[in-house]
Amino acid sequence: MMSTVPTWSSIPDGWTVRPHVGKLPDVLYRYRSLTDASVDWRLEEISQETIFLPAADALNDPDEGRIRWSIAGSHEQAVSYVTKLLLTQSNGANSTDLIVEAWKRADDIMKANGIVPQYLADRMDRILGKVTRIACFTEHPLNGPMWSHYATSLDASGKAVPHGGICIEYWPDEDWRKAGLRPVVYAEERPQINMLLDNRLAQFADAMQIKSPDWGYEKEWRLALYLQAEPASLEDLDSCDELFNSGSKLKMERSVRSVIFGLWAKGDHVSRLVDEMAKACPHVEVKKVTRDPTTAKLKIVKY
Repeated sequence: MMSTVPTWSSIPDGWTVRPHVGKLPDVLYRYRSLTDASVDWRLEEISQETIFLPAADALNDPDEGRIRWSIAGSHEQAVSYVTKLLLTQSNGANSTDLIVEAWKRADDIMKANGIVPQYLADRMDRILGKVTRIACFTEHPLNGPMWSHYATSLDASGKAVPHGGICIEYWPDEDWRKAGLRPVVYAEERPQINMLLDNRLAQFADAMQIKSPDWGYEKEWRLALYLQAEPASLEDLDSCDELFNSGSKLKMERSVRSVIFGLWAKGDHVSRLVDEMAKACPHVEVKKVTRDPTTAKLKIVKY
C-alpha cells in the first residue's frame, strides 16, 4: 500500500466550506442519467438521500476550471513553496541538493514577474481537479438543454437519448447552506489564484463557482467542496480515484421531495426504479414529463 494513502481524508470529515450568506432557493433540481448500470446508483441517491460529488475535472464544460495562475509574494515565500513541492518528490534526495534546487527554481519564478511555469500550473490543475468535488443543481425542472446534456439514457447502439433520465427534486434547508451550497456566478473574466498563498484550495473552490455567461441559462447552484490533502506524487493522485469517489458523498436528510422521469425515459428503467422506490422510500413523489396536447408544451404531472 502506498504510504501516502492514509493521509487522505474523505468527505465529509475532510471538507472545508464557505457558506452562502444570501437567501437559498425553495426548491432545487438535479438532472441525472438513467442507464442499466446506473439504476441502483440512482436508487441510493433517492432512497438514502446521498449526493455524489464528482471530481471537478469530470465536468462537461471544457472552459470549467480555466484558472489564471499567478505568483505574488516574496522570494522567501517562493522558496518555501518550491521546497515543499520538491520534498514530496524527493524520495530521500540529499537535503543540500534540494535546498539549492529550491533556491534556483524560486529565482526563476521571481524573474518571471508572476508568470507561473507551465509545469507548476499543470500540476496544480491535475491535483485540484481531483480533490475539488462538485455537485450541480438548477432552479428549473423543465430546462430543455439540461435534459439533453445531463438526463439521458442510452439506445441500443450506445447513443445518448435526451430526456431519457430523471430529475431529482430537493428541498434545500440550512444544512445545505452549512454544506457550502452557493449560486454560480456567470462572468467573462477567468478567476485568478495566487499559488504562493496557503489557502489556494479555498481559492480554487471559489473559482469553481464561476462560469462563462454562455451557461447562464442553467441558473445553477453548486456544492463545491475540497479534500484537505495533497498527494505525494501525481501517480498517487491517479491511483486514489476509487478512494475519492467512495468518500465523495453527502447525506442530506429530509431533502428529496420527488423524482421526475424524462419524456423518453425507458419503460424498464422507470418500472424498476418505481418498484424499488415504493419499497425503499414510499414518501418520495413520482412524477413525469409529458406534452400538453393543447399547447404542445412540456409539463410535469404525477406518474
